[in-house]
Amino acid sequence: MNTILKHFKIMAIAACVTTLFSIQACSDEVLIDDLAKGKAMNDFFVKNKPVSKKFTLTLSTTGAVDTLKLGSGYALIVSPGTFLINGVAATGTLNVSATLIDTKADMVTGRVSTYGDSGNVLQSSGMLNLNVSQNNVQATIAPAKPLSIQVPMKGDIKNDFRTFVGGSNGTDSSNWLIDNKSQTIPKSQSYIIKTTKLKWINCDRFYNNSSNVKFDVKVPAGFTNANASVFVIFMNDHSMCRLFGNASTQTFDFGKYPGIPLSTVVKIVVVSSEGDQLKFAEKDYTGATGTVTITSMTNTTEADLKTFLNGL
Repeated sequence: MNTILKHFKIMAIAACVTTLFSIQACSDEVLIDDLAKGKAMNDFFVKNKPVSKKFTLTLSTTGAVDTLKLGSGYALIVSPGTFLINGVAATGTLNVSATLIDTKADMVTGRVSTYGDSGNVLQSSGMLNLNVSQNNVQATIAPAKPLSIQVPMKGDIKNDFRTFVGGSNGTDSSNWLIDNKSQTIPKSQSYIIKTTKLKWINCDRFYNNSSNVKFDVKVPAGFTNANASVFVIFMNDHSMCRLFGNASTQTFDFGKYPGIPLSTVVKIVVVSSEGDQLKFAEKDYTGATGTVTITSMTNTTEADLKTFLNGL
């Protein structure tokens, strides 16, 4: 039976068989070798993924604007009547949860890529998954009184940042769609998003994708989707692309996406494991067509891997 299972291929279809790797796009081809090999890698992502922070917001009774600081330079700026509960302007105290994707380490450990709906790479200034409720009833936002979200600025001010949301229902952080009804206003050190959407929200601009190139990454024998994840991290911008396993070529690639701009300086990072042993590899690369070969994996610890990712 073990011989039969080894190198068994399945195609993840719309139903997406629930496996360790169901986080990948449903069109991703998954090569199952030995799921037990991925234990340390999976444990690392589970333990270190960005956590949802919990807050309470007591709304003003005097008509004043309320501000709720979420940390790391993020904040909600709430005008009277912004939040609705069962279609009626909320009063009293609201429960707020926010998961911030603020650093490249957050992107990797949360496995949140910056692929736009057009397929082109996005340059992000910050992402968050935002939910607001009261007594277990989900809040909505009044169309005429949008919520203002402060997102810290990454790099120099740019006037072409837009608001993107996570898919058609706001829950898909692998498929960023432009929200044309939102406004994105640059300030001195932040962007202010004015939106009527909750859940996944991303402040982005389209990268310069005039000349995209695709490459694949070949990892050492014994490493597949089951026990390896491959990330392309932009060194000069706030962008990250997670690659997809391709069983037919035994490599990781961009799948349906068009790749990255030619000559972009990136770091390829592989997080992997063999059973309880966490492993890691990195390689500097400048965007070009071809195959990048990772010749070996290095044993590492959770602490050392976290330190490396936090330094990106």
